[in-house]
Amino acid sequence: MAAILKASSVPTRTLAYTSGSVYGSGNGDGSPAAPVITFDRSDPGTVVERRYPADTVEARIRLATALAEDDTGLLASLAVHDRPLVSPVALVCTQGSHDVCCGSEGARFAADAEAISDLTVYRVSHTGGHRFAPTAMTLPNGRMWADLDVPLLRQILSRTGDAAEVVDRCRGWWGVPTGPAQLAERAVLAADGWALEDRDRTVEVGDDHDGTATCVVSDGERAWSVAVTAARTVPTIACRQPGGLPAKPATEYRAGRGGAVSG
Repeated sequence: MAAILKASSVPTRTLAYTSGSVYGSGNGDGSPAAPVITFDRSDPGTVVERRYPADTVEARIRLATALAEDDTGLLASLAVHDRPLVSPVALVCTQGSHDVCCGSEGARFAADAEAISDLTVYRVSHTGGHRFAPTAMTLPNGRMWADLDVPLLRQILSRTGDAAEVVDRCRGWWGVPTGPAQLAERAVLAADGWALEDRDRTVEVGDDHDGTATCVVSDGERAWSVAVTAARTVPTIACRQPGGLPAKPATEYRAGRGGAVSG
């Protein structure tokens, strides 16, 4: 598992979750048995969902062994199913032990979101950015969002309205590294609209000149050049520490307008 995470060129999250719709019949002792679920980005707009049983101690040991040894063959044999994700999913941070905002605002939002038809909601553990609660990742588009409410979530899921009006709530896309690349990709979403979600894309970050890097976002047919500037350094509170200290420094970036450079 460690090797898989280290080999990934983009952030990988391991999360605990609860969701009444995905529990198994139990562990034999009356406790619920939640399967282990992975979501892997495959093609743009497509997520491969794999579920592994965790209803017995033996099943957990086999899965832990396969993950620890990066045994892809064993993982494939253990999977209950392996299929493209069709219905949307929302991973909502509700871990109040890290921050009361997610434990309260996140939990309330998750309860409201569960009323949306054809949406599976997972209440998940620590995803960061608690001051932006409620926060969630939506799948299959693989985007993190801040300050969510149900009308905004419906707009994101249905891709209605102007994408440029909601990108300020987008905290990033799982297909590119953090920092300037995230801001550049988000700027192109604002410029090109929701159709971008259906096309694979890459971001190349150029050399930094006086705090500004030129990023090139490409979908294979078109490319956009976006100037991303390091704006300021702000303190970020430390989770589960008295007073949120010691604070960690974090850099805020600003993106210029994306302009087509080839087509």
